[in-house]
Amino acid sequence: MTNSKSERKLPSYSEIYMPLCYQCYEEGFENELEFQKMSQTVMAVNEFYDDDGLHHHDPNVISTYYKCSEGHELVLMERSLCPICNWPNDNDD
Repeated sequence: MTNSKSERKLPSYSEIYMPLCYQCYEEGFENELEFQKMSQTVMAVNEFYDDDGLHHHDPNVISTYYKCSEGHELVLMERSLCPICNWPNDNDD
């Protein structure tokens, strides 16, 4: 068995993970989404200690924009959760 570095090929990003267009998928097609752009808000992070430990409340949102070959657009928006209290999901702070 040969396992030299020259024979190994790393998979491309699309071979590892490529999201499908959910609108096309509902119609029976499997069109892959093409990455368009990514943006992030720039707001101050609120960190504080309490009896539970160090809280990390980050209000910033990361938005990732995709488009499929049929013209459907999708925006995935993500926020970081506080490892102590699960903010913003569990609290209204």
